[in-house]
Amino acid sequence: MHAVLFWIKLLFKEGPKHGYFPLPDKSYLVVAPTFMEQAKHLFSPYGINIVEGQRVLGGFIGSIKEGQSWANTKINSWDKSLKILSEVAKKQPQAAYVAVSKALQNEWNYLQRIFPNSEELFSPLRQTLFEEFLPALTGCPLTETETQIIEKPTRMVGLGIRDPVTSAKYAFETSTRATSMLQESLLSGSAVDVDAYEKDVKTVTNERKFKKMN
Repeated sequence: MHAVLFWIKLLFKEGPKHGYFPLPDKSYLVVAPTFMEQAKHLFSPYGINIVEGQRVLGGFIGSIKEGQSWANTKINSWDKSLKILSEVAKKQPQAAYVAVSKALQNEWNYLQRIFPNSEELFSPLRQTLFEEFLPALTGCPLTETETQIIEKPTRMVGLGIRDPVTSAKYAFETSTRATSMLQESLLSGSAVDVDAYEKDVKTVTNERKFKKMN
């Protein structure tokens, strides 16, 4: 932690000379709960925010508790949007369908790829999707078999609207495996074999597609 403080001090001193002016109120230091008091003592004089978790680049870094709170906030917002689109679907089904299949589900699928063990968190969203949105979209209650057909891609006569709980189960694992070569490269500082990387990504995604079909 003292090493980080050294670089913070150096940044505040040397940054302005090169046109870089640090904004401490927009800077966050993520630490484990056991280091919270020490971090506040060292960094608070510089105006830096000390937190246990923080959103970064569309993802999240920090404790499991803080991460789940962040994910729940995102999922609740999608759930509210899905309820609104359930009403829209009664009069404008095509517009509502496109909004969910092309926008909303891709947003929550991104979270599933970067946030582990999120299946349970998506249960309320799944309930809204299957009990409110899809019946409103089709104009009638759906059996389990009909719902399974709807989940299939359009090339297989479905609508391509996936079960968020099921997709959450595999999304993070698939993403982790597909990016393993990039992770290793970043950690070791070695070059990436682009051809091998592309081949590996293709293999992982094909395996996932095969599991989905079976």
